[in-house]
Amino acid sequence: DRRQRQMCIRDRLLTISWIIYYELDSVIIGRLLGAEAVAIYAIAFSMLSFFRAILGVVYSPYQTRLNYFKATDDFENMKNFSRNIIVFSFPLVVFPILIIYVNMGPIVMSWVGDGYFSSIAVAKLLVLCNLFAFISYPGGQLLSTNEKTVEMSRIAWVIPLVYWIGIGMTYRYYGLESFGYFKLLAFIVSIIFYSRYLSNFFSLSIIELFAKILQPYYKIIIIQFPLLLACRPLFQVEHSKTSLFTNVLLLISLFLISTVLLLLFDTPYKTEIGKRLKR
Repeated sequence: DRRQRQMCIRDRLLTISWIIYYELDSVIIGRLLGAEAVAIYAIAFSMLSFFRAILGVVYSPYQTRLNYFKATDDFENMKNFSRNIIVFSFPLVVFPILIIYVNMGPIVMSWVGDGYFSSIAVAKLLVLCNLFAFISYPGGQLLSTNEKTVEMSRIAWVIPLVYWIGIGMTYRYYGLESFGYFKLLAFIVSIIFYSRYLSNFFSLSIIELFAKILQPYYKIIIIQFPLLLACRPLFQVEHSKTSLFTNVLLLISLFLISTVLLLLFDTPYKTEIGKRLKR
């Protein structure tokens, strides 16, 4: 009974924290900065929501498997499974976000026009909030599976506090961008918490944790940045369906190139496919 009560309290705290952090932006922006700022922020926030929806679909099936390992006290397989989730999901999270971040200007301009030019800077900040989802989603799932109520509650309340205190102190100076800056800062604070938990869970230092994640992919990252910069002039800034369609095709092409690189270099993807082909 006590365990169930703790879980109920935890879930309620998380729900309240989620509402305070995610759902009050438009209301507060409308009161502080006006209706036009709400419309500009809505375009930027849609980028965050887009990635959040996709990441939720990608990571949600893994929770059941982690719960199974917990129920059978199979912590070794829980570690191996969690490690694979993090390492394999790194490029699926980071590469698309970097591609969209670098080309955010043309994407927004071709989508909604230059009337929403101010949303580009905020959209770039908000899209970066998901850059470390390969840490936050598995970390959150492991906290939930292992019933780390204190840690989850701590994260749940620190994030909105950092966010709204920061906005209260800076919105007069930075306007709408303060919402982007502190949304990103709050995410970074949460990543620090999750990274510390995962480093303890895997018995690694935080530096060792990130080194193991980055090591298979650093060559691809080095190639990808010059490629993204070289392709930037190809993106269209005209507000039209043709320009938007062209930009979407370019985004897909860049992601496919990144996928091909995963198979060409010595990455976990190449290793796993090689194993399956030998069966």
